[in-house]
Amino acid sequence: MGTCDVPNRASVGRNVDSRRHFILASALLWGLLACFLQTKTIFFLPEDTCTRTHEFQNYPLRLLEFRDCLKSGYVFPQWCTHFRQGFGSPYFGYYQPGFFYAASILPESLRLVDRVAITAFAFAMFGYLFTFLLVSRHFGTLGGILAGSALALSEYGLTNLCVRGDMSEFAAMNIIPSILFFVDGSLRRPNALMFSGVAFANGAIIVTHPCIALPGFTFLAIFLVICLMVDQIRPSAFFALVAMALGAGLSAFYALPIFMEWNLISVNSAFEGHYHFARSFVEPKNLAWTGDSDVPTNLGLVTFSLFAVSFGTQAAKWTSLLMQQRRLLAMAGALVTFSIFLMSSISAILWQHLPLLYRLQFPFRLLALLSVGVAVLIGCLPQWKDATLRRGIAVLLLVNLCWLSTSNPKRIVELMSFVEPASAAKMEEIHFAPDLVDEWLPRGSTISRGIHYDRVAVVENGTNTRVIDYRQQQGRLQCHVTTGQSGYVDLPHHFFPGWNATFNGRFVPIESNSDGRLRAFLPAKATGELDVRFSRTPIRGLGIFVSANSLLLVVVISYFWSRTQRR
Repeated sequence: MGTCDVPNRASVGRNVDSRRHFILASALLWGLLACFLQTKTIFFLPEDTCTRTHEFQNYPLRLLEFRDCLKSGYVFPQWCTHFRQGFGSPYFGYYQPGFFYAASILPESLRLVDRVAITAFAFAMFGYLFTFLLVSRHFGTLGGILAGSALALSEYGLTNLCVRGDMSEFAAMNIIPSILFFVDGSLRRPNALMFSGVAFANGAIIVTHPCIALPGFTFLAIFLVICLMVDQIRPSAFFALVAMALGAGLSAFYALPIFMEWNLISVNSAFEGHYHFARSFVEPKNLAWTGDSDVPTNLGLVTFSLFAVSFGTQAAKWTSLLMQQRRLLAMAGALVTFSIFLMSSISAILWQHLPLLYRLQFPFRLLALLSVGVAVLIGCLPQWKDATLRRGIAVLLLVNLCWLSTSNPKRIVELMSFVEPASAAKMEEIHFAPDLVDEWLPRGSTISRGIHYDRVAVVENGTNTRVIDYRQQQGRLQCHVTTGQSGYVDLPHHFFPGWNATFNGRFVPIESNSDGRLRAFLPAKATGELDVRFSRTPIRGLGIFVSANSLLLVVVISYFWSRTQRR
């Protein structure tokens, strides 16, 4: 009898594994469908067209320039030579590069608009998978599928894709679940993987969208500080906080220049008038529906209803839940409460007096955090004993979410003409300036939209000074100069810290002229090649140093932690 039991047990084990693999494959396929339903509007666009939204048409051109920077050796792009009719812009010194790093992986044979769409879909799938993993860890596969679908088909995700066209914010929203997953895992069973996951996920969201990272980072820091007061998880919470700090260090190559070089650009216009935060509060009573608003800033009726039902059910079942389930619900519930508070006008005093908060521009950005918290709560289904009832409710909820996705009128977007430039240099012919109010223009520079400037002309100063053969490529300006008496040459390009000039191989001083253009000072009675190159700002160099050391610390700590675990 004993020998006969062995194959039976093996058979049972194989059946269990097969069933588990089938369930996971089904969850993956459903996620692919849900993410496609959310992003399908930006796929299969006709040739020479893109969607007419607030931002989408800018992303392909930003990507073209960003990739050109990478090809030119700028691993950490900061200056865009071809923006503003070739007068340049420190665009990626301030605008978040995370989405563009991801999109640059795709082959150049794809159209720019297709690369943007595929990258958005990939981030949507990333968010779905980590939401699924987070919730299914505590509430089973059906709960995970439901939570992932609630995020993948969220109303604010639709707003970013089909109305605002903010792909970076959409990407950041879908990174949040990975942070929650690794933080929850660190509190549940700390190990090297969870530690490094917290660090890299926090670094990634800062680089992808600091306006989402700032409130998210603040919330998690507060949550973990509270966890430090609980004896059982105090060491785990401490190591999670250390990982978050290292995550901020990983992003220093981008984040440090933002904080320390803010005074180098004309950015104040981005927070005044129409962009003042007081115009964009969202009151709790409007979370379910905002009518026919041009920019939907709500959860949607279906999602709000599912959230309300889930919240009430979980409150009724609270005493029967496991401690780890309660902790996940507490984290998601606190995230929802935190987001609703900062979105509403009751928090206006904080927006007025906290030095960084106003830089979020729009309080409704907190919907990115709120949508994740609500999705997690929707997926936390009570563990009813009747499996048929549990499955039936989950299917009903999923059908409602899909109905919301397919029936939303905001999915009907207008197309506009978009002719892809043959190269990044061709953008100089169209005067591409992706900032609506010139907020990324170097301070002191003057250039007007809609006016054609003669970029080829070079202004010389001094008797018998002659300039010929002006050439411009990514991060490099060159011309041949013959000087009379000592003087200077003004080049048709914006000045910014990080430019260095040589004349016949020797460094010469440069500065900004009265129009914000590059001015190079040259010796008298000399002939030779003036070569002006952009490397990086001094603070960017410091940021790269901090990021490199943070990366080293994460790797070393994770390595020794994993060795200790194996022993």
